[in-house]
Amino acid sequence: MDDKEKEVLKIYLEEYKILSEQISKRVDYQQRILRYYIALTGIFVPILFALYKKDFFIYFLLVAPLPYHFFAWSFYNHDIQIVAIARYINLVLKRNIIKIVGNADILQWELFLSKERAFRRDNFGNLIYVGEESLLPMTAPIAFLILSIVFIYKQFFVSFGEMSNFFLFVQIVLFLLDIILIFITILLKIKVGKNYARILSNN
Repeated sequence: MDDKEKEVLKIYLEEYKILSEQISKRVDYQQRILRYYIALTGIFVPILFALYKKDFFIYFLLVAPLPYHFFAWSFYNHDIQIVAIARYINLVLKRNIIKIVGNADILQWELFLSKERAFRRDNFGNLIYVGEESLLPMTAPIAFLILSIVFIYKQFFVSFGEMSNFFLFVQIVLFLLDIILIFITILLKIKVGKNYARILSNN
């Protein structure tokens, strides 16, 4: 290895270090998002109890999921960026380093993770995904939606005739909005999960 190759290798290794730090920072951001998520739940739960049996309780149930979706999309966006960085490391940076050092058995972390994911899936089945923190961003909106369904159902059969068309329309619009946003969030989660398989692929 001549001096020029050593200098180029040094640059590649420095880039690898920077990119690895970027992945670590994004994981830290995700942990921070989850802490905000839990803190928001700690604020909303007492409000739920305080508003119970009030006229606008159902509106709180229908509006409360909105900030959770923001947290979920931010969380999954970091996953997308992590995959992009990992793909660059594996498909570009690693190959350039191998050309210089002539050793293919370097930077094996992503290959190891891929094998571990396959092992967990094969040995524990899909239940292993239930405990993943990436599912947490979807739990609160789904819980609020279930509560909304319960109370809207009661309202339709108990006080349907007493409700004005405007308030009924607002509730229906908010309810449909919640369903659409939950569907988008679940779809995003599925796509992000599949996206991790692209780290080692050439596509």
